[in-house]
Amino acid sequence: MPQRLKAISVPMRYDSTGFPAPAFNDRVLHDMIRTIILTVPGERVMRPTYGCWAKIFLFDTLNQAMASRVEFEIRRSIQEWEPRVDVLGVELTLVKSSARVNVHISWRAADDVDRQSTIGIEGAPNNGN
Repeated sequence: MPQRLKAISVPMRYDSTGFPAPAFNDRVLHDMIRTIILTVPGERVMRPTYGCWAKIFLFDTLNQAMASRVEFEIRRSIQEWEPRVDVLGVELTLVKSSARVNVHISWRAADDVDRQSTIGIEGAPNNGN
């Protein structure tokens, strides 16, 4: 039987009753992965090491070396902060014309059911692309 997860949806919103809307199972894990990737270490007062440095790397030159660093950092941070998820793959697509980096993360939940999440992160190009 798959593990049943329940949490408040992220970003927080209210349901029709006026209470915080819940998120269940794969949506909880998706929200946690997204929160980890979009939080830079140092942003949380009580957890200064929580998060991922990927956003900082995206202000560097958009090239294959930067993509490798971002992939490594995403894997490391998810492994450290979300033990209910096994990362199967991280794929970055660089779109230099629009200064956009699309991140596709393939992951498996603890109950061994394949689930996937796609998160888009925009980065500003640096000179010397």
